[in-house]
Amino acid sequence: MSVSEQPGPVWARVPMSLTAAVPEGAGHEPLAVLLADAVSAVERIPTGEVYPGRAEVLVPPPHARPCGPGPAMRRGAGRHGSVVTVLLWCWAERRWNAGEASAVLADFHRVFAAALARTWPGGPAWSPLGLPADPVLLEAAARTGVVVRARESAGASLHPSR
Repeated sequence: MSVSEQPGPVWARVPMSLTAAVPEGAGHEPLAVLLADAVSAVERIPTGEVYPGRAEVLVPPPHARPCGPGPAMRRGAGRHGSVVTVLLWCWAERRWNAGEASAVLADFHRVFAAALARTWPGGPAWSPLGLPADPVLLEAAARTGVVVRARESAGASLHPSR
């Protein structure tokens, strides 16, 4: 039975690439921790529905990271002197259908944008830039890089990947 044929909500993951302007020296790991800790519940803005979510942030090893942002993004970083890209598995417990993956990415993007604005205010308008990602790339990053998950309270487990 596929995820889209499930009778009720099931946990599934959607791959995402996220590029953000961060303060000079913050780097990949602080961004990864911020994003992983930002998600526990996700709101679907048009309906007000809140559903469980979790992010696994994958920090590829240094040799596999993008060469860097283009000149327009570097100029647009403003006082946030670094531009960093991480990969994410966006986990959500949903009733999945054909358009649900795109909607989940939009919901997670809003959560990530709010967390960045609270932690490092004054970022450029383009940050964060979230795009769908290749799941094969995420699997490779998970094998060779660092995986950052949210800290949990004792005894908590929100989805089967734990």
